Amino acid sequence: MKIIYAVILIILICIILFLYLENKKIIAFENCLGNCTTSVEGVGCLEKCRREYQVDWGTYIFWKDWKSRLHQFLQKPKISPESYHFSLESYPFSFKITDCDSIEIIRRRDWCYSELVKINPDINICNKISDNSSSKVYKIICQAIVEKNPAICNTLSGADLSFFCLPSVAEGLKNVSICNTIQNYDSNKKCLAILNVDLGECDKMKDILNKIYCYEAVAESTGDERVCNLIKVPFGTQIEVEDSASAAKNFCFMNVALKRKNPSICDNMEIKYDMKIIHDIAQANKDECLKESK
Repeated sequence: MKIIYAVILIILICIILFLYLENKKIIAFENCLGNCTTSVEGVGCLEKCRREYQVDWGTYIFWKDWKSRLHQFLQKPKISPESYHFSLESYPFSFKITDCDSIEIIRRRDWCYSELVKINPDINICNKISDNSSSKVYKIICQAIVEKNPAICNTLSGADLSFFCLPSVAEGLKNVSICNTIQNYDSNKKCLAILNVDLGECDKMKDILNKIYCYEAVAESTGDERVCNLIKVPFGTQIEVEDSASAAKNFCFMNVALKRKNPSICDNMEIKYDMKIIHDIAQANKDECLKESK
């Protein structure tokens, strides 16, 4: 029996030693990545780091995933009604068409127009939305609000129709009955959350990403940036979803700051990331937030 215990102990020591050395290598690899940039040369830098430390990208993602899961387990973040203890505020929006005009990124500029029409239903605003396929949903939303006809959303399909178009038109027309026509469960809850200003509807959602986007939509609808802080993911969530949540949270603050023309809200954006390439992107978004919200 003692021999069995000794063998088990040796195996455990070997596993711990392996994990220690592997983690040490990953840390050195990440430090190398941290010196890379978002430039074209930075792409070669990433590959150079990978070869130098002999780290396979698949292994690295797997390792990061489980480190993230452990970190989440220790912090135990959650999305639930207990996560917030405040009454939602509704703020007046002061952004204008010139604010949308000045946005350089086409899809974001078109999103801005589709939001502006909710407080200023003018067809001329819709005409400013580009004809890019990626902005089609924004143009449809805009037209449906101006013409007070949610049926225009039916030219879309899938999530564009139920999760984005109909809830946005219901918000723009302040017509909760539109929500009742949405058969998709999560889309219906998002619509009700926006119209009734009820975060509890978001909590009922089945899909974690939909829940995240629901919080984002309520924050953007009310202008209450505190809702953005509710965007978190529970323990065990896939790293891809975690990344989406991080991006959604930053864009949530960014969008609220623009609509309220309040640059101080941009200070809530997360820009501290281990990898320089991701940090630079986050910093660029924060700089854009400060510029847009002035």
